[in-house]
Amino acid sequence: MLRAPEVDENTSTDPYLYARVIGIYHANVWAERSDIPNAKKVRRMDFLWVRWLGEEPDYVSGLHCARLPKIGFVESSDEYAFSFLDPANIVRGCHLIPDFDAGRTPDLLPFPKSIARCLNPGDVDDWVNFYVNVFVDRDMVMRYFGGGIGHLENSPPSQSCADDSDSEMDSDNDEDDLLPNNSYVEQQQALNDINALVSEGVEEVEVEVEAEDSEDEEDGESELDGSSMVSGSEDDSDESEDSVMEDDGYASF
Repeated sequence: MLRAPEVDENTSTDPYLYARVIGIYHANVWAERSDIPNAKKVRRMDFLWVRWLGEEPDYVSGLHCARLPKIGFVESSDEYAFSFLDPANIVRGCHLIPDFDAGRTPDLLPFPKSIARCLNPGDVDDWVNFYVNVFVDRDMVMRYFGGGIGHLENSPPSQSCADDSDSEMDSDNDEDDLLPNNSYVEQQQALNDINALVSEGVEEVEVEVEAEDSEDEEDGESELDGSSMVSGSEDDSDESEDSVMEDDGYASF
């Protein structure tokens, strides 16, 4: 995987490009030009031969949609399906999960024996799509969601999932479960409103609690008075226990 070029936010949803390495090569090069200093000095140039993967059309991914990025091999008939790449542009390796539901197809590379399938020479077809596992390790998570030391702000532009025509999204996720793009701002505003209401109503709450406590104590005393009248014929020890219970105010509980 390597950094995607900076383009319009509406044309790209993923901050990275993806490719499968077919071969690693080097060449000794020089130039036959007199206007270039040391042009005839032999230099080693390393390069990679890669097969590109592209984003799945009409597919929306991201944290707000709770879906991993989905990519697939570019058709072999495309001019840029294969190319050479400078190894210095590579960010890191990535973990791809096949989309088992989409299955496999030979249409992307209609050749039963191809060096492009060097990882699995016996295959005659390819997976239609892959999911990019952004949670494979901590470094990968930071590269997608930002916040890590030494990582750029790589979070893809926020997108709405309401216009997504994918039936999988409609069946598996409810619109109420999707987090709005400004959820953090709304939460902070709600907390501020709650704190303001609490600070204004603290005294009233304390007064009401004290009033309820005093009413409970009065009810307890009245119940004790009634019980003492009924048990007036009992001995003095019972009367002393009742008086103690009246004093502490917890007889009604």
